Amino acid sequence: MPHPPAATPNNLTNTTGADTAVSFWQLSPWVILFYITAAIIAIVGLLKLLPIFIGKMEELYINKHRKDIFVYVQNNPGCTVREVSRDRKINLGTVKYHIWKLEEDGKIVQRKIGKFLRIYRPNDRNDREIEILAHIKNKARLPFLTMIKDNPGITNQEMTVRLNLRKSTVNWHVSALLWDKIIRFERDGKFIRYYMNADAEEVLAKVIHELSTNL
Repeated sequence: MPHPPAATPNNLTNTTGADTAVSFWQLSPWVILFYITAAIIAIVGLLKLLPIFIGKMEELYINKHRKDIFVYVQNNPGCTVREVSRDRKINLGTVKYHIWKLEEDGKIVQRKIGKFLRIYRPNDRNDREIEILAHIKNKARLPFLTMIKDNPGITNQEMTVRLNLRKSTVNWHVSALLWDKIIRFERDGKFIRYYMNADAEEVLAKVIHELSTNL
């Protein structure tokens, strides 16, 4: 019985029906063009969306700072730009920019009180309260206010001793408080006694209450 011919490379055929591997560049030119065009369109689309995505991220970052600054001003009326920068640990230039934007949007106002530009919400305080708050915010002057409030009728000499300050320093701060009508004086023989004016005492009591509430 004759044997079938031996298999050789020339007569081997694929009879399994399985597909043979085809590289990308062996595809039809139209198919290749379609895939390349689709890839280019996808890349261009992503490049167009990238600035929008970056812008949104920057906007979120900016809004976080701006909201933080606004809340600080809301809780600390009469604060300065440097105080915001120090307490919120935000770069001074960044704070100035956001303060400018908030003022431009009508959310805050800045007023020159003494030598400082102080920040408030619109209609947050009347002019008299702002004037009183400027003295309260002055860390060097606040001890005089609290001492006169707690010791009505105190004299210059008594403040000099209790605060352990020079007489000229006491006179300087007392004169500033008298000038803005934060305190008043009454003569008692050879003594001059100092008292808080009612409106200033009311604002000071309110500030002390707010501070104790926030602790």
